[in-house]
Amino acid sequence: TAETANPWLRIDSDQQGQSIWVGASSGNWEHDFIFYPASGLLEVDLGRTFNIGDNNSLLPMIGLLHDPIAGRLNWLSPQLYWFNNFGKHSSELWVLFYLRATKSLTDYHWILITERYEIAPGWRVGPQVEWSHDYTNSSTFGRYAGLGAKIPYGAKSTVDFSVSRDIQKSRVVARLTFITNFE
Repeated sequence: TAETANPWLRIDSDQQGQSIWVGASSGNWEHDFIFYPASGLLEVDLGRTFNIGDNNSLLPMIGLLHDPIAGRLNWLSPQLYWFNNFGKHSSELWVLFYLRATKSLTDYHWILITERYEIAPGWRVGPQVEWSHDYTNSSTFGRYAGLGAKIPYGAKSTVDFSVSRDIQKSRVVARLTFITNFE
């Protein structure tokens, strides 16, 4: 049995609200728990990392989003993450689906693509694109394109700040992500 290793904490704040993540790995298995303060929802995700060569990894996950206040499961969330690190260049692709378990909710997806290039030790900058689509109502509710910067924030932490243009609503949105590793 693999021990739990590489524990981490992530805090996000963006146009969708805030989220607090804690996670770790057990061998090639990844697991995390996410709390969404505005809605009170709790999420648990489990998946397995597959390394492809020296520079790529795929992480398919399955998540459950639960509403503890109403006492019900709201969404089942199949997810796929791709990470590429090649020298000074890194890429991430996040594809998340939210399949409703409650009729009053909607089925939707969220896709995030980030590219970062190291301009100084630990400092990375580059473009990113996001797209969210509601299948139940046949509407796109988020298309963002912008730039981000990931900077070291202590020995085991980073801050990723991005500013994007909301293509649909002609407004500017921002995201701040703090990640720290405990090992």
